[in-house]
Amino acid sequence: KNIEFIQAEINKISSQIEVYEKADKLKATIAEFDKLISKNLNMKEKAKAKTDELEAKLKECAETVEKLKNIESTVKEYEFGLKELERAETEIKKFRNLYSDYEKAADVYLKAKKKYIDSYNKCNEITQLYIQKEKAYLDEQAGLLAKDLQEGEPCPVCGSLNHPNKAQLSPKAPSFSEIEKLKDEKEKLNMITSSLSAEAGKYKGILLSLEGELKKGCSSIPENTDISQIPALIEKETSSNRILIDKLTGLLKNAKKDADIKSNAVQIQEETEKRIAAGKEYILKLQDEITYYTAQNKLNAEQLQSINEELIFKSKAEAADRINKLLSDKKSIEENIENAREKYENLNKLIIENDSKIKTLEIQKSGLESYDIQSLQMDKNKAEEHKAELSEEISLIQSRIINNNKVLKSVKEKISVLKEYENRIKIIKPLSDTANGNIPGKERITLEAYIQSAYFDMILNRANTRFMIMTDGQYEMKRAETANNLKSQSGLEIDIIDHYTSSTRSIKSLSGGESFKAALSLALGFSEQVQSSCGGIKIDTMFIDEGFGSLDSQSLEQAIRALLKVTDGNKLIGIISHVSELKERIDKQISVSKRKAGGSLVEIKN
Repeated sequence: KNIEFIQAEINKISSQIEVYEKADKLKATIAEFDKLISKNLNMKEKAKAKTDELEAKLKECAETVEKLKNIESTVKEYEFGLKELERAETEIKKFRNLYSDYEKAADVYLKAKKKYIDSYNKCNEITQLYIQKEKAYLDEQAGLLAKDLQEGEPCPVCGSLNHPNKAQLSPKAPSFSEIEKLKDEKEKLNMITSSLSAEAGKYKGILLSLEGELKKGCSSIPENTDISQIPALIEKETSSNRILIDKLTGLLKNAKKDADIKSNAVQIQEETEKRIAAGKEYILKLQDEITYYTAQNKLNAEQLQSINEELIFKSKAEAADRINKLLSDKKSIEENIENAREKYENLNKLIIENDSKIKTLEIQKSGLESYDIQSLQMDKNKAEEHKAELSEEISLIQSRIINNNKVLKSVKEKISVLKEYENRIKIIKPLSDTANGNIPGKERITLEAYIQSAYFDMILNRANTRFMIMTDGQYEMKRAETANNLKSQSGLEIDIIDHYTSSTRSIKSLSGGESFKAALSLALGFSEQVQSSCGGIKIDTMFIDEGFGSLDSQSLEQAIRALLKVTDGNKLIGIISHVSELKERIDKQISVSKRKAGGSLVEIKN
């Protein structure tokens, strides 16, 4: 190699030093991206494991929520039952206080009665003594008159002047003052006895009023229960009610614990879903970074490969070593130039010989195959254009991947929200169907009708006490437990139990008179239930407009008997009717008759 060749090679290698530095930077970038890819893969694997753990926890929470899906309605049912029991306990307590008042009133009445009887007996004794003394006093009137008679003075009785046989005064004869004293004492005792009698009567009235209240009973103690049995019944109902309250309180406490468990599970479920969504978003982010770094490393590797194809050596150090060696060779050649000059002449001869050989070789060369450099250059250009198209397509695909990942992320977020709404619908829909009576295959009873039916049963129980009397025990009303079909609403229909035929049928099958009795019984039962359930409300008056004309004489008698029983408790029943038999049975009337001249005449008859 001559100096020019060595220098040319040195220049060529030196010109590629910057390319070696670029290649080193690319290698460092590839190594850094490889580390990031490895790190992200590790983090992605951990995030995936954590997400799987959270999904298992979410499934466990969902199972807990599903298991306790009806716990809120159970809590409300227990709370309602507990309120009903507490209301019954309050009612029993009021009834116990009423019975206590009755016992106190009975004690007061007995004491007042005893005072009256003692006073009456004493008054009777004084009266008898007064009668005896007065009789004795009257019997001794002759002796009293004769006691002061003097001979020659006329007798105030017969006018005789002679008094041979004057009546003798008994030594035990009472005096007038003694009689007057007994009379005053008798009249005083009469006044006291009369006062005590009025007081005893007042206390008896109070006692009878309380006795009437007791005989009406309460919701747990039947009407007309023997008063002597009331204390035992009160204690029995109190004990039974307390046992039920304690039991229901325990059930309610456990139900509330389950409700808290469900609430906590729902909260954990929501938090876990958020954490899962965040974890999946984080995994997608890591995957996007991995995809990006992988794509960049691919481009960097291709660029590095392209650079390496242009470089002579593998590294900058090898190139530097080669330059140093070439410099050393150049120096050695320059030192040998001088020595080579001396041999020039000898070599000149050799050159001539070699020229001859060259000519021979050129002749041989002319027979060798030639290459089309222009065609090869065109192939190279086409390859570079194809490479540019592929690079552009790769960039387009990477852009589409990023956009698709964003769309996928958005879709997954919407799916998560949709699942949340589906879970809420699964909880709310059964509650809505139950409250509105829309459960397929079951009775169509709304929550409102269900609550009303509980009070309706109480009204029917009270109404039946009248209805049984009016129908001689033949008919009894009861709430229909099922509707005519599963498409109709149910809960407040009425059936009739016919005790004569032991059958049950619809209330619509009753005749006009029987329907009137049923309506009248329901009105009376409703008023009693309102007064019993709502403290402070009293319904003392009721007006009945017609309906009696549809009753036969026996039914009319039964209806009047039931109404008279109601009026015994200081109730006022107003009847608007044209039935003559009914007019004869009513003492106080307001009669309205038309006038021929127009208008109406109103008369009050007592």
